[in-house]
Amino acid sequence: MMVFIVVCSCIWCFQSKAEQIIQGIPCKGEVTYFKSNKLNSCFLSKDFTIDEYVLPAGTKLFLNENGKPSRCIISKETPFCGQSLPAQTNVFFGMWGEKVSFWLPQNTMIQGYLIGASDDGPGTPLYANGKLKEIWLVNDMLIDGVPCTSSANIFKYGWHVIHMGTERRVRFYDNGHLQRAMLSSDIIIQGHSYKKGELIYFDKEGKIDLRVKK
Repeated sequence: MMVFIVVCSCIWCFQSKAEQIIQGIPCKGEVTYFKSNKLNSCFLSKDFTIDEYVLPAGTKLFLNENGKPSRCIISKETPFCGQSLPAQTNVFFGMWGEKVSFWLPQNTMIQGYLIGASDDGPGTPLYANGKLKEIWLVNDMLIDGVPCTSSANIFKYGWHVIHMGTERRVRFYDNGHLQRAMLSSDIIIQGHSYKKGELIYFDKEGKIDLRVKK
């Protein structure tokens, strides 16, 4: 067995080719610790259940100092809240006020939507029932009959889109129906006129939510 111990910034690093059960977690390869000697990260040597999630062998698991999972990079397709996510997805737990959210490693079709890959910013969140909560659309598309986009094209939609941030993400209710979207084209809907680049909001029954200003 080859073992290497080095000091990283604020974290101890440990390398082992053999499986080690560390603080109850089956680890192999690079292991890192907080200065308190609590486990910070490791590669799982076998399938492992933490909280309600079954993580496959080879997944890189990151923990908070209290021992709770903060995120993981899954080694193969794995379900979370009933929704399968592809290998190498970065899955976050309890981040940005969400139970589960994720960064995709490449553009991926999920629940009929082509969702953009991410490596920074808030992750794509899931509801507890597995339905998508907010997504970055790769392509413009009709959702519930509404022309939606996540584009930041200032020439098409105006300079204001630069300042919209994550409001350009399409947002859904937990029943899968549209809650909020940025419009990809002008539209008259339910007797109300909207311009492309504007946000439109709906209540859970599909009626325009006029309580929210355009």
